[in-house]
Amino acid sequence: MPEAQNVLKQLEIRALDLLSRREYTRVELMQRLSRPRVEFTSGRARSRAEKARAEAAELAKAQAEFDSEDDFESSTPAVAAQDLTETIQQATVSPDEIAALMDKLEAQGYLSDARAAEAIVNARKGQRGILRITQELEQKGVAPETLRETLAELQQDQIRIAAEVWRKKFAGLPLDANERGKQTRFLASRGFSFEVIRDVLAGAGSSEIEE
Repeated sequence: MPEAQNVLKQLEIRALDLLSRREYTRVELMQRLSRPRVEFTSGRARSRAEKARAEAAELAKAQAEFDSEDDFESSTPAVAAQDLTETIQQATVSPDEIAALMDKLEAQGYLSDARAAEAIVNARKGQRGILRITQELEQKGVAPETLRETLAELQQDQIRIAAEVWRKKFAGLPLDANERGKQTRFLASRGFSFEVIRDVLAGAGSSEIEE
């Protein structure tokens, strides 16, 4: 169907634009594509958004001209990003077609759960424990085997990381039950296991921090 094919082309253009900015997991990208873009109100952000829209429009125009021989009608107006969700529903783009687009992006190397997972770990590992990071990766649809491979090295380094996070917050080890509870709750909220917290509050990792 021409209308559905037009929407798929627009989805691919938008997906490539998103992936040029940062890594996405497959599930995260599908969710992102299903949402309309948010209009920014600040002058600088609005200027960036307008520039991005202009570039996307030029890309869509060029893509339409390139694909005109394949029944992609260049006279069909480009789909506005903020109206994309409604247009998808009206154009009857099937889940299989969306999945095929994700497969295509993966095969071309643009989309990678492993790369996205590694980027998330690198951004979070100095601030969050493995439990919080695992939860975020699971929410973004990272498969269990990818999780295990990505987190294997981080798992071995939890005491050192937790000790560094603890040191930035507290001046010293707890001297009473109330202070121990406070420090325990803080580290638990950051996603460290109780085994790691126990070792940190027993003084483990302190020598590594002081080096």
